[in-house]
Parts: sequence; structure tokens; C-alpha cells
Amino acid sequence: MDILQELKLKLPDDLKQAKWIKEERQRILHEAQLEADEIIKAANEKGISMINEHEITQQAMEQARQIIDKANAEAQEIMDSSYNYADSLLETVEKVSVSSMKELEQCITIVRSNRSELRSTNTASVVESEVQE
Repeated sequence: MDILQELKLKLPDDLKQAKWIKEERQRILHEAQLEADEIIKAANEKGISMINEHEITQQAMEQARQIIDKANAEAQEIMDSSYNYADSLLETVEKVSVSSMKELEQCITIVRSNRSELRSTNTASVVESEVQE
């Protein structure tokens, strides 16, 4: 009976200690769950932030690619326009040169004709003066 008596006396203390251990366990588990929830929340926020940064980076890269493509297209357009303008100028110079050459050939023909005429007139004058002498 002493054991029974001893158990009855010790049982309330053991029950109190078991209850306290159970409550402490629940409190520690609850704190651990809260901490785990905070860690998960922070990780999710960091993930979202990284995704947003990645999307911003991709958008920036896309904009940069579009700007470069536009600049290249404009540069090509300017080069094409420059080549066309230069070709047009050269064509005009060619036409003016051909026209000038034709006019120069006409002038040379006139000069030759006048020289020939002068020689004929001069030869006739020399012959006439010899005949008159």
C-alpha cells in the first residue's frame, strides 16, 4: 500500500509535469510553425522579387534589342539613301559631261571648219596675188 500511497502523492506532480511538458511542446511547435511560415513567406516574397527583377531585365533587354534593330534599320536606310543620292549626282555629272563633250565636239568641228576656210581663203589670196604680180 505504500506504493499506492506514494503513487497517489506523486501522480499529481507527474501529471502536472506531463501537462507542462505537453504544453511546452505545443508552444515550441507553434513557435516553430510561425517561424517556418515567416521563412516561407520571406522566400515567396524573395522569389516574386527575383521573378519581377528577371521580368524587368528581360523587358529591358527586349527594349534594347528593339532600339538596336531600329537603329540598324535607320542606318541601313540612311546608307541606301546616301548611295542613291550619290548615284543620282554621278548620273547628273555624266549627263552634263556627255552634253559638254557634244558641245565641245561641235566647237571643234566649227574651229576646224573655220581653219579650213581660212586656209582656202589664204591660199586663194596668195594665188591671186601671185597672178596679179
